[in-house]
Amino acid sequence: MPTQLIPVICSNPSCGKVFFSKSIFNISGGAVINSFGMRCGPCPECGSTGLVPDGQYTATSQTLFRPDQFDVVMNALRAIAVNSSTHDEAVAAIDSNFGFLAALKPLLPKDATQLTQYLQVLMVGLGLIVASGSRSPAPVIQLDKHTVEALHSVSAALERIQETKQPQPQQSIQQEAKEEASEKEEPTPPKK
Repeated sequence: MPTQLIPVICSNPSCGKVFFSKSIFNISGGAVINSFGMRCGPCPECGSTGLVPDGQYTATSQTLFRPDQFDVVMNALRAIAVNSSTHDEAVAAIDSNFGFLAALKPLLPKDATQLTQYLQVLMVGLGLIVASGSRSPAPVIQLDKHTVEALHSVSAALERIQETKQPQPQQSIQQEAKEEASEKEEPTPPKK
């Protein structure tokens, strides 16, 4: 049976590291579990215990994104994490540069610390999925059910972008996503 991993945020205020720990839940076949106030540890950085973010968890598919899509999503998440310190800045970044991530906007926490942690959980979780792809059996990464649903929407948005365009180099996918987002915007009425 593959190892099941769940996200944990270190509760030591001077650490705050996001890590994935072995889950006590065996989630398979689309099952969902509720986690509230669950503590886990030790933190690999400082040895403290951490808190599993409250929510409904489900297993994440190893085939969530194609390799070229994974790079686009990770680069977008990194850019948002580095350049956005508030919820509004993160939403503006998605709106202006990463329209394909629109499904994640309603899930972004309003609190700056929680926003940073959410983005880190996404990046670490997706990184683990890709890194474990060649291992057999690959570990099962557990993420919040709503996040998994949103990531499937992100994948579908990238598919639509790629289907409507001629095959182009990978680095142009972000530009295509930005163009698709701007096409959806309503035109500004002329001033009188």
